[in-house]
Amino acid sequence: QEKIASFLSSIDKKINQLSKKDELLQNYKKAMMQKIFSQKLRFKKEDGSDYPKWEEKKLGDLTKINQGLQIAISERLTNKIKGSYFYITNEFLKDNSEKKYFIKNPPPSVICTKDDILMTRTGNTGQVVTDVEGAFHNNFFKINYFKNFNKKFLVYFLNLDSTQKLILRYAGTSTIPDLNHSDFYRLKIKLPSIEEQTKIANFLYFLDTKISKNKKVLEETQKFKKALFQKMFV
Repeated sequence: QEKIASFLSSIDKKINQLSKKDELLQNYKKAMMQKIFSQKLRFKKEDGSDYPKWEEKKLGDLTKINQGLQIAISERLTNKIKGSYFYITNEFLKDNSEKKYFIKNPPPSVICTKDDILMTRTGNTGQVVTDVEGAFHNNFFKINYFKNFNKKFLVYFLNLDSTQKLILRYAGTSTIPDLNHSDFYRLKIKLPSIEEQTKIANFLYFLDTKISKNKKVLEETQKFKKALFQKMFV
């Protein structure tokens, strides 16, 4: 009993350490994002000189958005066939959801690649989706961004706490919040040069990678403990 208790205690200690590390990394990333986007922290050029000042612009001057396509559940496919596309719906946003839908012959305007950025416009408004390909539901906007945007930088801006709060305020407080085109376009962004955007995006992506790796180890350790319990007490 003492050996079992000691062994399980050591696993619990490891889980607690990993959980604490996750919390610290998340808080650190949040703090760094606030400093970066408020310009309290600036990146330098390779020669140590400053990049140009950030310019405030409206997203309406830098992006163009379009809504997806609404297909009735009865018309969706549950298996992929030739010529069909993965149908990106709110179901895709749920953790561990096993439901997958596919649709045939969607119009080009609702097809997205991994380079595109989607954002929910209604219901759970403001959730950002990228690195996925398929055809997207009417609950989503596709954000077509111009060349002076680093994709990851724009994603981080959209996920910023202050941006999310503004999106939710614009979407309204009705039973089903809904962000319209004009409200999205009036969102303001302070835009650095493309070179500084890239440095910011790479730094935050590095933090995301560390967070992701730590989460994976945490999940594996929790699964290991659960499996041990089952073996020990049977």
